[in-house]
Amino acid sequence: MTEDETRAYLRGKTGTLSGVSSLSGIVESRSGERFACAIMMNGTSPSAQTMRQAQDDVVRVLRNCIEQ
Repeated sequence: MTEDETRAYLRGKTGTLSGVSSLSGIVESRSGERFACAIMMNGTSPSAQTMRQAQDDVVRVLRNCIEQ
């Protein structure tokens, strides 16, 4: 997810420790509705970059669901 794309509809905070990555925040729909979300990945072996990409994918799916 590009920084500009993210700024368009997500206000969140990431956190990373060894084997742990999280993202929580507010996803805003095009109509202005706001939804809270939290994604926590624990005990995972992929790199932090891989976990962040998965979190970005989840946020995209969430936004697509709330747009329908």
